[in-house]
Amino acid sequence: MIESTSKTPQTTSQTDTINLFRCITNGLMYGGVALVFYKLTHIIAEKFANKPIQSENFTVIQISTAVRTLVVGLFTMGTVLFSFLSVGVILLAIYVSIQRLIKPNVPSSNG
Repeated sequence: MIESTSKTPQTTSQTDTINLFRCITNGLMYGGVALVFYKLTHIIAEKFANKPIQSENFTVIQISTAVRTLVVGLFTMGTVLFSFLSVGVILLAIYVSIQRLIKPNVPSSNG
């Protein structure tokens, strides 16, 4: 036999459990990490551009180019990832604060 389970509507929404202070501080921390990754990417790319590969061997040049591209690409990926995280968490804080202004009867969990 198949049991039917009735889902009761929840009285609280998911925005009740979100702490705005933590959203903003986490967004700032992610932004700081993204800024560090951006600076490191810029410094590493400059170092690679100012120091050319000095070899006559074609394989060494190809492998060195691939490694340099991977290093700069990984730091760029970290920059983009933490930038998106920062923007997303701050936008979440803005969304939740707007929802709490629209529905002021919802208790906040700033604890």
